Amino acid sequence: MQPSNPIQEVTGLIACEHCDALHARVALTSGEIARCSRCHAELERNLGRRWRYLLPLTLSALILFIIANAFPIVKLDIQGQINQTTLMGAVL
Repeated sequence: MQPSNPIQEVTGLIACEHCDALHARVALTSGEIARCSRCHAELERNLGRRWRYLLPLTLSALILFIIANAFPIVKLDIQGQINQTTLMGAVL
């Protein structure tokens, strides 16, 4: 005989992290925030179209990272000897 599991998952409910109040999960429109009726803490937030800005931001950061590592940023000139290194070389 299998032991019964006393913990059951309940769908459609959301618990407040601050006061443990249970609320029914509702569909949020773009930019809308669900708040706890007891302590007014934020339960959920619909970010809407904000995730669409993530790809251009990530590509821009990748391009800047490649440029920063491709060209030397540190140059030492000591008694006529010149030594250059990139960003990663300076870190190492």
